[in-house]
Amino acid sequence: MSSSFSNQSSANSSVGSRLKALLLSFAFWKWILLIVAFLVFGFILFWMSIPEVVVTRAKRGSAQDIVLGTVEVSEYHLLQLRSERAGTVIDAPVEIGDQVKEGQILLRLDTEEQQLQLERLLIDKDNHERTLAITRPSTYTLQKALEDLEEMERDVKRGIRPDRDLELTQRNLQQLRENIRRQDLNEELAVKMKDAGIKQLRLDIEKMTIRSPVSGVVTNIYAREGDLVSAGAVAFEIIDDRRLVTAEISEEDFNKVREGLDARVRFLAYPDSTFNATVTQILPMADPITQRYKIYLGVEIESRKLTPGLTGEVSIIVGERTQSLLIPSQAIIGNNVLRVRNSKVEIVRVTPGFRSLLQVEVLDGIREGDIIIREELTRFRDGDLVRVEWSDPVQAMEPSSPAKTQDAPK
Repeated sequence: MSSSFSNQSSANSSVGSRLKALLLSFAFWKWILLIVAFLVFGFILFWMSIPEVVVTRAKRGSAQDIVLGTVEVSEYHLLQLRSERAGTVIDAPVEIGDQVKEGQILLRLDTEEQQLQLERLLIDKDNHERTLAITRPSTYTLQKALEDLEEMERDVKRGIRPDRDLELTQRNLQQLRENIRRQDLNEELAVKMKDAGIKQLRLDIEKMTIRSPVSGVVTNIYAREGDLVSAGAVAFEIIDDRRLVTAEISEEDFNKVREGLDARVRFLAYPDSTFNATVTQILPMADPITQRYKIYLGVEIESRKLTPGLTGEVSIIVGERTQSLLIPSQAIIGNNVLRVRNSKVEIVRVTPGFRSLLQVEVLDGIREGDIIIREELTRFRDGDLVRVEWSDPVQAMEPSSPAKTQDAPK
């Protein structure tokens, strides 16, 4: 019996030992897991504390030598439309702010009186032409004078009448012809005067309808339906849809620019867009105060976007090189760029070449494929640890340049 009791005690002791070992093992792994979680959490906190930078790669492309200038948009013309005739307004179908097209009717004056005058003139002309169609008495008189002359010539040849009677008959015939010619001229003048009167009335009637001479926007209306307007009074003001895009360039750059050169324009109101443009005209005189020259640009942009008062900047392309090493224009401060290698910032001195609004040519200092910080450059110093965010995810798959820096070909 004591042997049985001893065996049972030994079995209980073995189970207790195993349970204790299991508990110790569980506690061990629990601490291991806690330590791992702590390390992971700490790493995440550390990684999140590293500043993130937007980067791009130095790549090859076409470098452009440009002339920079400031741009301003102004209205091509502010039109004041005047009524050329006096009258009462019977229709004014537009309002302030309306977009109107060239030739569109803006105002009509009452033309009833002019229409009645025109009708009377047309009737008078018709009666006059009908009268002229009837044979005139002078026609019979001339025919009779010619017959008398023939008879007088026969009588003179036969000696029945003296020569002086023939001369007198000839003079009378000549006088009659002159009178008939004057009468024809007077009748012709009368017809022309009637035609002129009709033409003038029709012109008056036409001018009593005011049409827009251009496409534009109505900015002011001074005559409404029922108003009595006088000749020469301003009825409307319209801003022409056409715009003048004026650029100012420095005196040093003036000789580089010529008509027909391509340009790129960026307006402050549309900071994310650039628009193609062409130099259309160069004014040969500088502003006496600023000593800057004015040029005019033709910009490829919707006319509705060209609001008078817009300002911006222009880059006029005066030279170009291919296969140049390029970086974004905002990725350079002075002659320095920030390159990222092994997640660390390196300040690299470079030699810039051509500059444009968007890109800068780099002649030496970095290589094609180098990773360059393109935003918030003033935040970082040499040796800073950073996390990379690509401005173009496709570039992340491209190979980086070797560690050794090699000058870009000039």
